[in-house]
Amino acid sequence: MSDINTLNIKGWEEVSDEAKKQLVSKAQIINYTNETLLYLEGEEEIPVFIVLSGNAILSKFSETGEEKILYIFGEGELINELSLDGLRTSNSTRTLKNSVLLSIKPTELLTLMLKYKELNILVIKSLTKKVRRTQRQALNLGRLKTGQRIASKLWKLSRDYGISHPEGSLINLDINRTDIAAMVGTSRETVSRFLTTLEKAKVISLIDNKIIIKDKKELLKYVKSSE
Repeated sequence: MSDINTLNIKGWEEVSDEAKKQLVSKAQIINYTNETLLYLEGEEEIPVFIVLSGNAILSKFSETGEEKILYIFGEGELINELSLDGLRTSNSTRTLKNSVLLSIKPTELLTLMLKYKELNILVIKSLTKKVRRTQRQALNLGRLKTGQRIASKLWKLSRDYGISHPEGSLINLDINRTDIAAMVGTSRETVSRFLTTLEKAKVISLIDNKIIIKDKKELLKYVKSSE
């Protein structure tokens, strides 16, 4: 794989070949075959990561250790760009299985940003996307009931990570019910009960710990329902 091809990924189409070459020359490519913790909240001198393939999860933990999943990173996305301000990390991030990330020191990335304006635009877009996502989550937490939040999250996961399956759209993401609970702010047991309800209604299928959305229109009815 050449330097240029390494960053021929989603969202990097407007970045010049020269900028890509320079970035890769100062970075390290890391393969994560297993789920791996990248960093915890409050750590210093943590690199900026770029997802080449696979996924990673951004989380915050309460004082009691309860996890709240804030964001799922996919191909081309930046992880820990907040470290560009030189402060400690304000969240925790872990990779999912079979993910490949590019790692670069914040100081190295800042130097490249001074030379290549397209990298500045990339970082700004990355930050604004996360802010918008956080705002939507806060809004949904306040106005949607638990079942609505779970249904909404399943619909969005199907939209973003769904692949064709004979029964419908399979959510091609290595997550479990505990992860879904952490995404919507509820318990694993509540998620399990709601998934069972959806399965009985033939809205979803549960096969080998994977969720298949059989009827997206019916799933949306659960999002809109106030019961």
